[in-house]
Amino acid sequence: MGQVEVTESFPFGGLKFIPESLVIRNSNGNVLNPSKYSLVYNAPVQANKGFKVVFNSQITSLYTISYTTEFNKDWIWSNTENFNNKVRMDWLDTSEIPRTTEAEGLFIPRTEAKSNGLKFGSYNASTKELAWKLGVNYNSKTVAEPEVVDILKSGQTLVPGSLKVYTMNVAKNGDPTKGVEVNSSKYTYSVNGNNELKLSFTDAIQSAYYIEFHTSLEGKVIGTSIDNKASLYDGAKKVSKDLNATVKIPYGDEYLLKNGVQNGEKIDWGIQINRSQSTVKNALIKDTPSANQILLQDSFHLYPTSVAENGDVTKSGPELIQGIDYSLEIKTDVDGKQSFALSFAKEISKPYILDYQSLIMANTGDKVTNTVRFSGFNVIEISKDSSKEIIVGVSNGSGSGSGVRGSLMIKKLDAEDNLKTLADATFALYRLNGSDRVFINSLTTDSAGTATFNKLWLGNYVLIETTAPSGYVLDPTEHPVSIHSSSTNQLVITNHKAVEPTPTATPEPTIVPTATPSASSEPTATPSTEPTSEPASTPTSGAPGGPLTPTPTSSQVPGVIINDPAVPAGPGNTSDLESATSEEVGAPDLVITDENVPLGEVDIVDEEVPKGTINNSTSSAPQLPKTGESSPAPLYMTGIGLIAIGYILNRVFRRGGNLK
Repeated sequence: MGQVEVTESFPFGGLKFIPESLVIRNSNGNVLNPSKYSLVYNAPVQANKGFKVVFNSQITSLYTISYTTEFNKDWIWSNTENFNNKVRMDWLDTSEIPRTTEAEGLFIPRTEAKSNGLKFGSYNASTKELAWKLGVNYNSKTVAEPEVVDILKSGQTLVPGSLKVYTMNVAKNGDPTKGVEVNSSKYTYSVNGNNELKLSFTDAIQSAYYIEFHTSLEGKVIGTSIDNKASLYDGAKKVSKDLNATVKIPYGDEYLLKNGVQNGEKIDWGIQINRSQSTVKNALIKDTPSANQILLQDSFHLYPTSVAENGDVTKSGPELIQGIDYSLEIKTDVDGKQSFALSFAKEISKPYILDYQSLIMANTGDKVTNTVRFSGFNVIEISKDSSKEIIVGVSNGSGSGSGVRGSLMIKKLDAEDNLKTLADATFALYRLNGSDRVFINSLTTDSAGTATFNKLWLGNYVLIETTAPSGYVLDPTEHPVSIHSSSTNQLVITNHKAVEPTPTATPEPTIVPTATPSASSEPTATPSTEPTSEPASTPTSGAPGGPLTPTPTSSQVPGVIINDPAVPAGPGNTSDLESATSEEVGAPDLVITDENVPLGEVDIVDEEVPKGTINNSTSSAPQLPKTGESSPAPLYMTGIGLIAIGYILNRVFRRGGNLK
């Protein structure tokens, strides 16, 4: 080959030849002396301009030409992101006939070079945080007013203190690595009202950088993935492509996952709730099993969970408390079809696991299905469904798989009056399954005293009264019931009226008497042997029952002082004193005329009155009446009466002596 010329061109631009990089090697790999060829190019070298190699002599063997170019996508003038290189060789063959051939080469740069940056992220399900790594100015352009804008989508919030800036090292093969941390004084950042993160460098840049930060999804509705977009600007001019990244969220947008497995005559159901970890208010789960199963009320258990970084959910901690952390309501409609509703007491933001069981009422090979719906609210209404179908394996037929259903009607009557029906009696019906009792439903009698359980599977049941009608005694009997056909079974149950207790009078408090001396039945005053001086005024004789004025005297009863006016002689009526004296000391109803009664003597035995309390058991005289306040008035009256009687008797005896 003679007069060989090799011409390199860059048809779409984007390349710049580096002359000192050119090397020609022979077939042995030895470098050809530059004197053996000529290198023709424009000086100074310009972008997108090619070059030519001219061999000075014939060549008869293989030669390899290698060289290096700079590349820059900004130099490309066509609508492409790749770099194209075209070569043409011209020569004369041995017959001096001109020959030519062409070839092309294509260089596809890394994505980071095309975009002048990169972005990627990861998700930690345990903390619900995303870790973002943003690379800018990968191509090391000169940017006079560098600003990075990153749009935080899906409601992400920047975790305070998480943002750092590092230098970027780019290897020959294009692999970027993180360098050293950049002093925070070299940049500023903030998040505006549009949830845009903006970072501005304080000076122009001519190299690549990494920006790392964390965002949180706490309090948000978490979807299947999170998209993010960032760009590098030089002032208002965009100097990078949109740097997009998408992070997949494990179990994102999943609120329910229903599973079930047969366990003998039962099915163990499990519902994984809110594995996406979205924040949901008024979370409600409604589950509707197929009609060929019965929910086991006591089998419901709700558990909190722990979440691994990869999103795996496991039970953790004690189970939640029904009635405090959540409420559960199992309903049975008039056709016997069951459903349940579980509602959380507070908003949820973590996953939960619900376990429960149902009793199989189907034959081998039948399908048992379960459909569950989740609903709640955050920024949007949330509603998701999940279902599970199980084909029953070997079944012992705890119920009838024939599809035949019966019913039970209860009639509630008064035990004494069987024509009187009783409303508002509540009954609970349980199905017998071996030694277990499975709650079926609870009904209350209507105004006609009836309640009917419909669509009951054939088998054995027990009926228990849980609330008696108002005014009646609860029936404690457990009533066995057998359903053998589709006909309605009737059961009459009576109640006895509740007996109202007779009110018991409240006893009056007993007053214990204090030790007070009581008057003796015999007069205790010792009369004087001398005649009593006549009173200044003589009482006028009158009809019996006239007033009687006692003569003042001293009382022999300890602790009693009598200071009354003198008792005048004359008629007196002592009938008013009967209530204050002993019954054995009767005061005679006497009419005494004012005659000259001869003086005589009355011998009265002056017995010493013992001090202290008199024992009524040895005294024939009853005790004096006693007031609630222990007043001495009765004693005063008794003393006065005794003195009056003594005076009257003295006058009688004296007059009798004179008459003789």
